[in-house]
Amino acid sequence: MRNVNFPAKFIVKISNEKRGNGVSHNFIVLKETNVMEIINWDKGDILRGREGTDARHPIVFLEGRDDTYFIGAMITSSSKYKDNIPMLKEHFEKYNRVGKRHDLYFKNSYLVEAKLLKRLEWKPFRKVGRLTNKGITFVESTMREKYPMVWEEYLN
Repeated sequence: MRNVNFPAKFIVKISNEKRGNGVSHNFIVLKETNVMEIINWDKGDILRGREGTDARHPIVFLEGRDDTYFIGAMITSSSKYKDNIPMLKEHFEKYNRVGKRHDLYFKNSYLVEAKLLKRLEWKPFRKVGRLTNKGITFVESTMREKYPMVWEEYLN
């Protein structure tokens, strides 16, 4: 994530850019504070939200949506709920592009069977891991028929 100072007005612009075999989503948010924040995530990136928010679990970025939400999936270590689907080690990249171990790697991981609307207000997000191509395919095939919803709607 890069932060750039920029004289801003009250506008929001969202653009999508294709790169390689994936899709990169660039959210460009101009704030009243005259600070522009560019958040650049790829499908399959695993994110953590800001401490003290409702973003308690790791989030798999799937795609951008609007200036309020992005579409993601939730990873948990709980097998307590029958809808949680076991994930495999091969779904997770162990190291990033420069050989540094990701903060989040497979550890008794489950995918919550819900395509979720994740709030951008939970920024800043920190990239803590990444799914492999096999992991992205697993999540996409699991979520294919799902309609995006907020967590509270999923619980009802």
